[in-house]
Amino acid sequence: MGCSSSGGAGKGAKGGGSATNKPQSISETKDLQQLHDFMYNKYGIRVDTQSLAGTDFEAVKQAAQGMASVIDEFPQAADCFHELKGDALNPNVLANASYHGVVTVNSGEYRSNARLKKTYGASTDSGFHPKGTKAEHITSHEAGHILEKALIDKYVSDPRGGIYDRAKKVDAWNKSTYTKKVISEACKAAKKTPEGKGKKNIDLIAGVSRYAKVNRSETLAECVADYIANREKASPLSIQVWKILKREFG
Repeated sequence: MGCSSSGGAGKGAKGGGSATNKPQSISETKDLQQLHDFMYNKYGIRVDTQSLAGTDFEAVKQAAQGMASVIDEFPQAADCFHELKGDALNPNVLANASYHGVVTVNSGEYRSNARLKKTYGASTDSGFHPKGTKAEHITSHEAGHILEKALIDKYVSDPRGGIYDRAKKVDAWNKSTYTKKVISEACKAAKKTPEGKGKKNIDLIAGVSRYAKVNRSETLAECVADYIANREKASPLSIQVWKILKREFG
C-alpha cells in the first residue's frame, strides 16, 4: 500500500554507529549516516543510506519524522517497524509500506524537497489527502499501514506456527481484515457525535480524503496521518479511529 502524487499513501537488518556528539533528535542529524544511527539506536529502524543516496536529505528527515511521530504514539507496535529506504517507485506513488515493516519512499520524488512539498501540497489542496497534512505526513500514513500489521500480530496466530502462522497473517493483511473492523467500529462511533450525526459510512470516509475511499486499509492510514497532523481538529472518523488504535495498543 502506498502514497501517491495524485494523492495516495499506502502499504506498501539493522546496524549501528556512534559519533562524538550524538544528535538528540531527528532534526539535529546532519547526514544519512547520522540519521541511520539515531533511528536505529532509538527505534531499531535501519535507514538504508545506499538506496537513499542522491535524495534531498531534508526530505528524508521529514520521512523519518513522519514514521517516528507514529511510533512515539504507539511504542507497543515499534517491533513492527524495521526500515526506511528509497526506490524508483511508480511516478504516481510517493511512498509505500510493506507487511515486513519497510517504508519505501520514491527516490525520484525525494530528490527535491521543494518539489515534494509542492506535489503533496497540491494533493491536500484538492482534497486527495487530508487537509492540514504536509509532506512529512506521507510516511505517517505509511506508518498507519504498519499499525495494521501490529493489529494482525496481536490477534492472528496459527497453533501450527511457522509458515502456517505467517500465511494466516499475510492473508489477513491482504484482505485488510482488521482495518475493516476498525473502520466499521469507528464509523458507528462517529455517527454518535454531533459532527457525524446523520452521515453514512461513505460520507465519513470521504470527509477524511478522497484517497481514503480507495479501500479500508487506505482509510485507516489516511485517518492516522490526519490525526497526527490535525489532532482534535481532524475529521470525526479520524478521531474515532485514533481512539480505537489507542485502546488496542494502550
